[in-house]
Amino acid sequence: MLALQIAKGNEAGLEPIMSLKGYIVGNPVTYEDHDSNEQIPYAHRMALISDKQFERARISCNGQYANPDPNNIECLFALYIINQCTKFVNQVQILDLICKEIPTLPEGGSRRFVPSLVDDRIGFLSLSSQNEPPCHSHKYVTSYVWANDETVREALHIREGMVPYWTRCNVSVTYEKDIESVVEYHQNLSDRGFQALVYSGDHDMSVPYIATLKWIRKLNVSVNEEWRAWTVDGQVAGYTELYKSKIKEAYLMFATIKGAGHTAPEYKPRECLEMLRRWLSLFPL
Repeated sequence: MLALQIAKGNEAGLEPIMSLKGYIVGNPVTYEDHDSNEQIPYAHRMALISDKQFERARISCNGQYANPDPNNIECLFALYIINQCTKFVNQVQILDLICKEIPTLPEGGSRRFVPSLVDDRIGFLSLSSQNEPPCHSHKYVTSYVWANDETVREALHIREGMVPYWTRCNVSVTYEKDIESVVEYHQNLSDRGFQALVYSGDHDMSVPYIATLKWIRKLNVSVNEEWRAWTVDGQVAGYTELYKSKIKEAYLMFATIKGAGHTAPEYKPRECLEMLRRWLSLFPL
């Protein structure tokens, strides 16, 4: 949405002109209902549910899993059985543990609070890779320690009383969702000739890569390069497919990052950096 707004501003001659050539989206929520609907087909592909369970849901729900008909008892039961298989799977990275959240701030939100896990800040921050926290989400604690440090807040010119404390994924801001899908924005940018890189961690079940491929293939594009592996240092880092706009000389590159979750750079920073470097250099993956 922001990229399209910039493009329109440039076309209208608004100052300053921004040199927009393309954009990147990763593990992107694009059409929330449709993205969620692909979670069950994805679970089937990843052997989290059986062929029988998937077929029962597919037939009884008529392919509509995210918002099933409340009167369709057979569909609801099929989804219940599937939920029993997947409810203890970490949706953002299906190989990760589901961990108890570490409290990062007490009730009342004093930023001087430091959770017990990081009472020894130096010890926690210097954990070796052999002795890292057992849960991926526990690594987020370090960002709270850093961002709420008095010297950091001073360096960032955060005025006293304006922001009581920093929090990751702040959901306290109230806003209204008034756009159901941004597929048309992607189409609009493609029609204008902008390049795009769309990537997904292939172990992300919250926004499955198959959901992303579905909306890409609905754009006015054709396959320019067929699905193939891409490598980093001779090892498969993921898979990629290149699409070309049917209207302008614009390309959309889709890539998966093997073993990554939501979001991919968190899990595979080296591979993602190499993917980004190649794309910005107009070099094929």
